[in-house]
Amino acid sequence: MKRDIMKIDNTAFGSITIGGETYSHDVIIRLSGKVEKRKKNLSSKNIFGTSHTVYRIIRYCRRLAARS
Repeated sequence: MKRDIMKIDNTAFGSITIGGETYSHDVIIRLSGKVEKRKKNLSSKNIFGTSHTVYRIIRYCRRLAARS
């Protein structure tokens, strides 16, 4: 099963550009490559912590990719 790689083109305060499309709301990128609007109630319940961990996630993914 081949998956398309979603590329984060740009980030700025209040927006993110993924695959050439700009979003002004928080998004979730699924493993299938589908981009969905993130439900705010997940962070408000403090289940997953803060939404400011995107850079840690990107670094983690890059380290995993470098190992393969």
